[in-house]
Amino acid sequence: MEPGVSLKTFLDQTSASYPRTFEPLEFRVPGWHFFQGEAVEEPDTRFYWVVREDGTVVREDQPGELATILRSLGLPAATPARAPDELAAIAVCLLAEGERLIETEEAAQLTTQFERNVLFAPQLEPPGATAGAGATLRFWTMRLGRNMTLRRYQVTVPLTGPVTFTSEAPPLRR
Repeated sequence: MEPGVSLKTFLDQTSASYPRTFEPLEFRVPGWHFFQGEAVEEPDTRFYWVVREDGTVVREDQPGELATILRSLGLPAATPARAPDELAAIAVCLLAEGERLIETEEAAQLTTQFERNVLFAPQLEPPGATAGAGATLRFWTMRLGRNMTLRRYQVTVPLTGPVTFTSEAPPLRR
């Protein structure tokens, strides 16, 4: 089944308050399709969906699915042909519902607005930078609304075993 049709069917059958309109994201990974939609009530709130090639919408075990995707791209054994921005965008689709990735120019601009909060563009620490640690992807996201929230993520793809991730929303100080 075509991935967009699978997603539409999924959204029509769910009672969750997901947006009913969506668009494909620009990047491609063989075996997966990525989509985004904006909440009608809060236009800056993003929702993401990942649809497997077989038409299954990924809603369970997002960290496990992220591990499979990142490993299909060569992590952690090699530096992937994908830029850290794109790897972080893939991670956001699976880990950060309602948030959006903070990109390079925006990170620099936001850093000047908040004391003691150094934001950075997505970064990939290659395998071998830390003995046995595999590769580590770091990035920031933003959730707008009544109160803006910035969240820092770290995703580690070890040489063996499951992917681990942490996230924290440090207090913002202007």
